[in-house]
Amino acid sequence: MLQRTWGDCKSEIAEICGVSGMSITDARLLVRANTAQEELSQEGEWPNIVDRWHFVATDGHIVLPTFMDRLLQINIAGCPQTIPSPWFQFSAYGPGTPDDSPLPQFGKYWCDERMINEIGEFPVQTDLPETGGPWYLRVYTAVDEGAVVTDGTSAPPVCTIQGLDGNGQIIRTQPFGSWVNGEQVPLNYAVTYVQTVNQFSSITAFTKPATNGPIKLTSWDGTTETVLANYLFSDTTPSYHHYFSRWLQQVMQQAQVQTMVVRARCRKRYVPIVEDTDVMMISNLNALAEMVIAQWKRRSDNLQSYATHKQTSVDLMKKEANSYRGKTRLPGLTFQKGFGLGSNLAPLR
Repeated sequence: MLQRTWGDCKSEIAEICGVSGMSITDARLLVRANTAQEELSQEGEWPNIVDRWHFVATDGHIVLPTFMDRLLQINIAGCPQTIPSPWFQFSAYGPGTPDDSPLPQFGKYWCDERMINEIGEFPVQTDLPETGGPWYLRVYTAVDEGAVVTDGTSAPPVCTIQGLDGNGQIIRTQPFGSWVNGEQVPLNYAVTYVQTVNQFSSITAFTKPATNGPIKLTSWDGTTETVLANYLFSDTTPSYHHYFSRWLQQVMQQAQVQTMVVRARCRKRYVPIVEDTDVMMISNLNALAEMVIAQWKRRSDNLQSYATHKQTSVDLMKKEANSYRGKTRLPGLTFQKGFGLGSNLAPLR
């Protein structure tokens, strides 16, 4: 599998789009490539999109970076563990999770006590501390962001933090005469940090422009400062996928460690390319070109031709994946530790 950058691909994509009069310098060219990548990336577990990664678990929590979508499989201490489906906890008359049981010590008889539970998406890597607060928030800027223009003025760019105050009310501010949700905080490199005027009891969203360097967010209650997130320069609406395992937390407590490295097979989240040196998520140039044509056909309301070109693109991706990985197969049956209803065999799933 050949890795390609946008600079390697744009001449070919420009030739495909040329029938509509689009030049290589046309801004729409990048848009067409990004939308083609986004759609094609959802069609399979392609190389460069699904891969193996190492993560640091903290106190039973596993938080994926903003460029990762979800866990597919996970291995902890050399043993594969269970990641239940999102509906697992909510299926009527189902087993739930060990934590859902009225008597947690018996939860292991109904489901795998070692399962890794999905919690959801959050705008921070670490939640606000459970005790204390409400909290002032501090925004640290690593490099000068003066060149990031957001409103056509010389004012420093801003990030917007949305959330609730100490009374559980939505925080609203009036920075330029108009009311907005949340508080806008300047990304000011001239000072160590910029602190919010409002105190937060929870954070519901964090937005910022694409910046030159990373941005750090911390909480402060007058005594303790806690790092909540380290945002990448490319993050604009960051969101982190959180997982938690009570079993993993107990294992770490017994080992008297705060962190543990785990291995996982993960799916990358779609991130648009911006610069010529950005590596393409879909590096198969022929497949990408076919998907660009497919989207053009769809916009022309030619759905039959759209489906044909899209299928050609997917087939090219499948051939590349088979050549790169070999014709691998997932096991037809996987086994779930638990209580066998009506038999002495462990349930299958």
